[in-house]
Amino acid sequence: MENGIFAQWHYEDGKVIGHSCDGMGSKLIFHLKYGNLDDAAQDLAAMNLDDLSCEYIQPSKFWDTISIWNDDLGLRNRMIDSLGKTLERYNIVLMGGETASLPHQLREGKVLWDGIVYGSENDNGKHKFYMERRDSLEEGLFLHAVPDNDGSLGSNGFTFLQEVSYRKGFTIPCRVYTPQMLKARDYAWFFAHITGGGYRNIERILPSNLDAVIELRNIPDVFKHIQDKIGFTDKKMFETYHHGSRLIMGDKNVDKIMEVFEDAFLIGELKKGDGSVFVNGIKLDPY
Repeated sequence: MENGIFAQWHYEDGKVIGHSCDGMGSKLIFHLKYGNLDDAAQDLAAMNLDDLSCEYIQPSKFWDTISIWNDDLGLRNRMIDSLGKTLERYNIVLMGGETASLPHQLREGKVLWDGIVYGSENDNGKHKFYMERRDSLEEGLFLHAVPDNDGSLGSNGFTFLQEVSYRKGFTIPCRVYTPQMLKARDYAWFFAHITGGGYRNIERILPSNLDAVIELRNIPDVFKHIQDKIGFTDKKMFETYHHGSRLIMGDKNVDKIMEVFEDAFLIGELKKGDGSVFVNGIKLDPY
């Protein structure tokens, strides 16, 4: 098994086979209290599908696990139905999963929902090209960001918002980038999924002789609101939240990237360094 960055993969009989597992964390609490299950299902899909797509593998099958504090069959069935409808939009088959009632392990009212995604491609030669290119990043490579859904916080950092007064934007679901990522594979030297750890996720890709130097402008107001409420420094915010864009790409062919991601915008470049990530002049801690 190869050690992928955002998902695991290996080669077998001329194919590349990959899989990943993730959830939406504490955002599910907000969905259950203020939002809806369709949005929760989209967040679950985005966390998994986009992780696997970062490894240049097309997702095709999905499993989930649902754990509920009581035997709420109605809630469980609605969750499964929402996930099935969401995955169908992206041509992903919901294969099944596991459900459990855990009254002795979960506090009253608590629910856990996680996913597992699988994908395979017949041309492992093409995948080897993508991986070799990602391992050969160069100084001067452009960094482009792709906006998440307008107002979405992504699906990380919600642990810190439990005592913050609810705002409608807290439950805006994540954008699923996968369909466009698969179209942009030939032009993107890397994809970085800005989830847990914020912009430190880019450091996972960098060689030891290059830095990612990023300048974020026009940060959505919701992140300034959060910062005021939880008292994070700018550095801590960049290490936690995506600030409006959950996908970062390294590329050379700007025109080709813009053909696929019409709303992508330049945020920085790779420069000589020591494998660090700088955002608005602040050096982030190692991942």
